[in-house]
Amino acid sequence: MDPVSEIRLPNGMIDPSKGGADIDPRELKAEGILDAFEALPLSLDVESFINRVIQPYKSPGGYFEFSRLWQSIWNGMLFSADVETINLHYGPEIASYFEFLEFYMIQLRIPAIVGAVMHFVGTIGDTAEAHPILMHAHTIYGFFMVIWGAATCMLWRRKVAKLAYKWDNGVIEVGAELSRDVSHRDLLHVRPEFSMRVRKEMENDERVKRRMLTTIRSKLNLGNVENGSNGDGDGRFSDRMLENDLEAYNDTCVVPDGVRIWRRIQAALASAAFVALAVLITTLSLSFQQAIEQQGGENSNGILLSHVISGLSQGFAVPVLNSLHRIVALNMTERQLLRTDREFQASLFFKLFAFAFFNYFNSVAYIAFWRRDREYLRTQVFLLILFQCTYGNVKESIDPWLQRMVSRVSSSFHNLNGHGQGDETFLDVDLKRGGSAALACKATVASQSKPDDYQLLDEVMEIALQFGMLTMFATACPIGAMIVLASCVIEIKIDLHKLVKELRMPIPRMSVGLDVSFSALSFMVFIGIFTNCAIMLLTKHPVVDGRTTYTNPDIAGRTEAEVMMRKSTVAERTVYMTIFEHVLVAVVILLLSAGGLPHDVFEEQYRQRYWHNREEVEYARDEEKANGLAGRKLATASSMTPRRLDGRSIVRRTTTHKVVSSNGGD
Repeated sequence: MDPVSEIRLPNGMIDPSKGGADIDPRELKAEGILDAFEALPLSLDVESFINRVIQPYKSPGGYFEFSRLWQSIWNGMLFSADVETINLHYGPEIASYFEFLEFYMIQLRIPAIVGAVMHFVGTIGDTAEAHPILMHAHTIYGFFMVIWGAATCMLWRRKVAKLAYKWDNGVIEVGAELSRDVSHRDLLHVRPEFSMRVRKEMENDERVKRRMLTTIRSKLNLGNVENGSNGDGDGRFSDRMLENDLEAYNDTCVVPDGVRIWRRIQAALASAAFVALAVLITTLSLSFQQAIEQQGGENSNGILLSHVISGLSQGFAVPVLNSLHRIVALNMTERQLLRTDREFQASLFFKLFAFAFFNYFNSVAYIAFWRRDREYLRTQVFLLILFQCTYGNVKESIDPWLQRMVSRVSSSFHNLNGHGQGDETFLDVDLKRGGSAALACKATVASQSKPDDYQLLDEVMEIALQFGMLTMFATACPIGAMIVLASCVIEIKIDLHKLVKELRMPIPRMSVGLDVSFSALSFMVFIGIFTNCAIMLLTKHPVVDGRTTYTNPDIAGRTEAEVMMRKSTVAERTVYMTIFEHVLVAVVILLLSAGGLPHDVFEEQYRQRYWHNREEVEYARDEEKANGLAGRKLATASSMTPRRLDGRSIVRRTTTHKVVSSNGGD
């Protein structure tokens, strides 16, 4: 790279005296100077990490051993990700994700066991001989999962507070768990991709350029400035000077309010189009199910087959639509020209989460609140959870393999066309001259330059949707918690293998917690309250007609609220459920508000501060004794009276002991 070349950087041009040590690589990539930036791995022994953490059930030779599997289950290594090692090599952001997976699996153990029991207890409750309390087992479990979700969010907030204190290195940023406001550091750091797109749009369109310069003057409160001068004719704010500022500093780039609002509307319309497409696919799927059900008549096997076909079609269509929408949402978010990384991530996550939430839950909401069929709802929820967990793990396992195959084929074509080794383009000139350095890192550069980046967005999105399925529809499918727990055990190992072996080394980020994903988890808890209350009030048990396993005439064709409150009217049941819902909301708010700074962290801060102060005092005393200053200070204090800057004496109070008589005299 030519050191005198003019290159846009966050703090101006490259300074030859400093070199490029403080250059933001994203800036160079955004400006097209670099095709890719590879963060080379640290001194992590990948094979040892795989054998110890990812595959603890295999022998050093790579063979499965049942004894090692049992040992890994007993010592917890099968459910562990070695978060401290991940934090050391990949940074707090990725370490926080794996810490949450470990925490999530621990929290899921009780709901999984209780859910499996409730699944069979609820089946017994469908019979005529069952105890009345068994008939409501699924409903009780559904509301238990709502409280569990709130408690999980509260405990995770407290854990994030511990991690932020434990991993603090002076540049740690906390997520939405502890701070919902944008920090001052976020406002200072401008996305290089944002400034690059702003400059390109200015270069391509003169009207955009004029509007941009006008916006800058408006933001600077310059008022009506003729010909870009400040009124005195010195031209300090002329078009040319402002263009130079735009070239030199990313912070100068700004988007006019009209452009920002219009592009936000365009992004919303694009997501709305996908929502309409999801509604169309859901309508066709449910219509097809109804047609099969009508042809089957009273045949229970035909009705069950129609439910299964509908669930499988939805399970296949949902992830496909999510993948297509992700591509569109990413492009629309880039066009919005969002200034900071936090704004960009929050906007993209909101688009993806809002569509995925509707895409996953529109069919089950239709079945629960329009068809009002509890058995159909149970089948649909079970198949959606099963398909989502299976599809996610299979996709994450196959994607890196497909990417390696594509890279290998493209590299072979590259060599056949006579362009030489493609890896040479990723080597620096100095490395080529050094020889040994080039040979040492060539294999690493080649392996890191081909795979895709490691992205956390899809991972946390999948967890948020699974969490929502458990809190919202656990009453329909209590066995879902067991499926999600098994999926998480597989998920954590697949993600670790992708991180250390398959995908490109990510650039570490100093962010602790799940950030905006935590807001999605809290949102799911509140939606779970309303959903469970609505299912209890509206969704009916199937009628006893030979097509279901329900043989209890007391619950057939009735809602759960009708079974529990037989003598109440519809209005009374609605009032009771509304009161119950308000009580649950209050309990959830209290739980979510309780996740402050843990007391043990406060005690640790107190101890550290105390010993820090004590160490400073002892050090000062030792230094005074060594220099012989203690005696001279005492003599000076006894012979001189200290004075203030205005010349008046300072009277020092000394400790005196006074004896007070019973009558108040001295």
